[in-house]
Amino acid sequence: IYACQDREDDAMVGIGSSALTLGKRIKAGVAVFYAGAAVLWALAIWLLRPDWLALLALLPAALHLGWQALTLEDGDVENALARFRSNRTTGLLVVAACWVVGNA
Repeated sequence: IYACQDREDDAMVGIGSSALTLGKRIKAGVAVFYAGAAVLWALAIWLLRPDWLALLALLPAALHLGWQALTLEDGDVENALARFRSNRTTGLLVVAACWVVGNA
């Protein structure tokens, strides 16, 4: 999502960014990368505490990432910046999930 803000500059100087590579498939690409991150977080939680309820603690973060991917507007720099900045919330939700897993 961060790379979406610099597409024009990247193209002008010849940098092959992920946003340029994904092109019009940027939303699908972001969704795939976010799904991969959520799966790896879930695996880490499962390895620490193999409990299906522990995985539920990760659900708010996964839903937040899904919201980002679904509401990303291709070509809208302000939208991309807002979605990128909302990753602070993602981080907080992941920390909360880790706290729940470690203390429940």
